[in-house]
Amino acid sequence: GGPAGGIEPNAICYNAVIHACSKAGDVDRAARWIAEMTARGVRPTVNSYSTIIDRLAKSGDLEGAESWLARMADAGVEADVVSYNMILCKYSRCEDSDRAIALFRQMLSRGVQPNTVCYNLMINIHARAGDAAGA
Repeated sequence: GGPAGGIEPNAICYNAVIHACSKAGDVDRAARWIAEMTARGVRPTVNSYSTIIDRLAKSGDLEGAESWLARMADAGVEADVVSYNMILCKYSRCEDSDRAIALFRQMLSRGVQPNTVCYNLMINIHARAGDAAGA
């Protein structure tokens, strides 16, 4: 038998709530759940943060998305390549090659291995930047 006082919510439960808040566009509420989770000694995972990062990136708040990457690192949670790709993808769409390259370098400096998606995004960004310069 487990503890009589009910089951302690684990990271999966919290992530489900955080995901729902992020999807609804309520990033502040999602952030409060991460704080609550940490306060209760439940370690946030990459997924806790990536749903928020994805939401911010998709809504065009790239500074917000990058600040969440930093918060994630400060919390000792390793970002994965997917977290970075969410933001790189948006930079690729809005053709902000300088920010994209800076983020890509940060990713490498943190020891995150780029994947194919990542390389393709960077190639597109470079190609567009080159076309603009050559036009």
